[in-house]
Amino acid sequence: MNSYRLGATFLLYIAILFFSANTVGAKESRQDGPGIIVQVRVYTDRAEITRRIEREFSSGQETFAVSGLPASLIPDSVRISQIEGLPGKLSILNAERNFDAEFSSPIIQKQEEIIFELQEALNAENDVQSILKRQLRALDSIIANDNASLRGRGDDSANFNANWADQAIDFIAKRGVEITAKLRQSKRRIAELEKELTAEKNKLADLQKGAKKQTWRLSGQGQFEGEGRRSFELTYQTHQARWNPAYIVRAETTGKKMTLEYYGEITQSSGEDWEDVALELSTGNPQSGGSPPKLSPWIVDYYQDRPLRRSMQEKAYSDGASAPLAQAFMQAMPVQTSQGGHALLYSLKGKHRIATGSDKMRAEISQEKFEARLNYLTIPQKSDRVYLTTEWVNNGLYEYLPGKVWKYLDGDFVGTDHLKSAVPKEKMEISLGVDPKILVERKLVKKEGGDGGLFDSKNRQRYIYEIELENLNSEAKTVEVQDQIPLSYQEDIVVKVNRLEPAPDKRDNENLLSWNIVLSPKEKRTIVLDFQVEYPDDKKVSGL
Repeated sequence: MNSYRLGATFLLYIAILFFSANTVGAKESRQDGPGIIVQVRVYTDRAEITRRIEREFSSGQETFAVSGLPASLIPDSVRISQIEGLPGKLSILNAERNFDAEFSSPIIQKQEEIIFELQEALNAENDVQSILKRQLRALDSIIANDNASLRGRGDDSANFNANWADQAIDFIAKRGVEITAKLRQSKRRIAELEKELTAEKNKLADLQKGAKKQTWRLSGQGQFEGEGRRSFELTYQTHQARWNPAYIVRAETTGKKMTLEYYGEITQSSGEDWEDVALELSTGNPQSGGSPPKLSPWIVDYYQDRPLRRSMQEKAYSDGASAPLAQAFMQAMPVQTSQGGHALLYSLKGKHRIATGSDKMRAEISQEKFEARLNYLTIPQKSDRVYLTTEWVNNGLYEYLPGKVWKYLDGDFVGTDHLKSAVPKEKMEISLGVDPKILVERKLVKKEGGDGGLFDSKNRQRYIYEIELENLNSEAKTVEVQDQIPLSYQEDIVVKVNRLEPAPDKRDNENLLSWNIVLSPKEKRTIVLDFQVEYPDDKKVSGL
């Protein structure tokens, strides 16, 4: 009897412990919930997260905690403020690291479920294949051991039963074809599942790159007037998140319009998912802070040994300047930033979802159309190609930052480039590749030289170049042709122009030449450069 009571008491004790543990855990989880992310502001080197948290507070002084924050959190950037409810004062007192047993990201957990289901399907298909292979082995066994089976079962066992043999062969052939077809189908299905499983595992690995099982737990204290439910915002910055400008240029050879699409390429491996958040992109750099640097004393002294010099430096710093290591640490401290000043802030429309582990996800900032001009340029001395560029004036509202640009001409992708920064009203230009329908060739048609004879002590070198252009397009094109003639820095080296035909539209003081040649459809044009260089007979000239 005593044994029975002791056992019952033990079971009751275990039950109470289990119930208490679950009750305490639920309360702890309810109090420590991190709330939801409502806004993310992404900088070029970090992100600023704003969470909204709601919970009940008692009147007077009360402590609280927020857990489950990402390992990439920057502790010194944390701020908290009340936005709804009876008045109160909140402050963060402490930040400590926690180590979780599992990944907390819902997207990672969902990805793990996808992999588990695929693995189960693959295991099931492997079982089907194993059964089919056993069926084939059974048929092989029937054929190998069927000498007796192919004989009649009547009183005379020596008589061969042809009908039964035909039926047996047909059965084996039919079943063999069916099983082999199913086996081939099963092998294909296994290959597909293995390929899909590998892809999903790689996706999981990418998601887990920035998601660590380590988290931050913030504890704080509040002083409240009255009991009730209150809402507050928790703001903090995280590393492993950034954005870069990216562009798409779409131009047409038949029109004078071009479209410039402006995107923010967002990369984040902060360890937390941004689900349905208001997204902002800022050009500010919180690390720099915008504060001017300070000069430390520039000390000039006699050379002394290292220990003495170190002690003198320490004395100098103790007199008011901070040590180099401390300076670097303070400069790296995150500082609070706000909209305005020289930083631009782009507030993107709608709600956005960016999972941790995402790389270069694009969010559209703007799409602008501009009046553009297409220019054709060739420098045949360097290349036999005609390059197409487009130029326009930034008449939009946005300042464009330097970034990578993808270029399309008449709907075809022509390559990537780097777009330079441009403020409103500034001229912009970008190359659109090569026009293969305009041919250009530069050739030396004549070269002659020699001294001036008995009464002339000069050498003369004469060159005649021809540049041939041909337009294979069905519409007229204006091509800028750039070339040059030699430039002398010496008085006794003289460059004489015999003929430039047609006359160049521009000739600068460095003898760089430029023509704007109008080519009708299928038209050919030729440019002639005829010049000579004269120099003393007793000297050698370089550059020719």
